[in-house]
Order: sequence, then structure tokens, then C-alpha cells
Amino acid sequence: MNDRLALTLSIYQAASLVSTVTANPNLLLLLAIGYTEPMLCDPVFFIISRRDIERADLRETLVGLKHLTSSVEVAKAYCERVDIAFHGYDDDPRELWEIPEVREFVYKLDTHFPYWLFFLDKKLLGLRCLAWCFLPPFLKEEAQREIYPKRLAELLERRWFPALNAIAGWVGMSDDEIMAITDRSVEYLLRGPTSA
Repeated sequence: MNDRLALTLSIYQAASLVSTVTANPNLLLLLAIGYTEPMLCDPVFFIISRRDIERADLRETLVGLKHLTSSVEVAKAYCERVDIAFHGYDDDPRELWEIPEVREFVYKLDTHFPYWLFFLDKKLLGLRCLAWCFLPPFLKEEAQREIYPKRLAELLERRWFPALNAIAGWVGMSDDEIMAITDRSVEYLLRGPTSA
């Protein structure tokens, strides 16, 4: 078996792999790779290994992410049905977005794939982690209240909203559908994940 394994999992199958992932920190789960037909009922989880982060190796992650944009049908099927996580940092007391290697990996990943608002599930934590990687770490609460809204607005206006509009237009979403995703995204970034 390769160090990196591409698997397709349903949300129910993910729990059975926890011991496998824990036993092999180099395992990278890229879901829905190689499938030409979308799985309409299963969400997709990208779990990025610490090894790939420390090596700044985006290749396998990008293969999986690019699959999400391989066709209009696949993109529509996974709209707000994806999450991303980083494996191998459970023993690190810092938040993921405070770790320089994670932040750098996210910056590089975002230059190749900025479609987070379209694909990431607003009930899960992946989008929050990615967004917080673009904010200055280690600020006191008062400074966060002042700086975070400005930085998030810049990220959204310059990068993530244009990407959302581009891919939503490509798949043929109406203005109302795009606005609904925009509203859910802003609500999520301001208040956290929504309830199921």
C-alpha cells in the first residue's frame, strides 16, 4: 500500500478509518478522486497530512480539489458538501491557523484553488480554519475585534467572492442562489458553523 491512499468515503465510513489515519500520519485521504460520476449523497473530506504540509507538497491535494471542478455536474453535486482538515497536529497546543507551516500551505493552496465559499460546508470547521489562516495570529481580543473584520472583508472582496461568482456562474446558478451562498458564508465567518 502506498504512503498516500486515495479513498472515497461516506460520512459514515470516515469513523472506521480513524485508527488507520492515526496509525499512519502520512496517509492523505483525498475523496472522490478518479470518479467521473458525482456521489450525490456523500460529502467529501480532504484530510491533509502534516508531512505534506511540512514539505509544502500541494500535488495530491490539488488533484482532489481540481476534480471538484472537472465538470459542471461534479461541481454542482459538491456545492457546500466538502470539508478540509489537517492531520498530525493533535499534540500541538497551538490553533492550526497559528502554525506557520499550515498558514503557508493554505496561502499556496488558495492561489491554485480559491473556491472555498462554493464548496465548503458551512456546518463544519474547515472554512473557518482556512479563513483564520489569513488573519494575523496571536492578537488580543480587542485587536481581533478591530483588525479581523477588515482583513476578512479584504479576503472576501479581493479573492473569495470573485471566485465564488466565477464558479457559480460557470455552473449556471442564479443571482439568488449565489446571494444565498454569499449570505451563508458571511454568517458563518461572523458567527461560526450553522447547526445541521
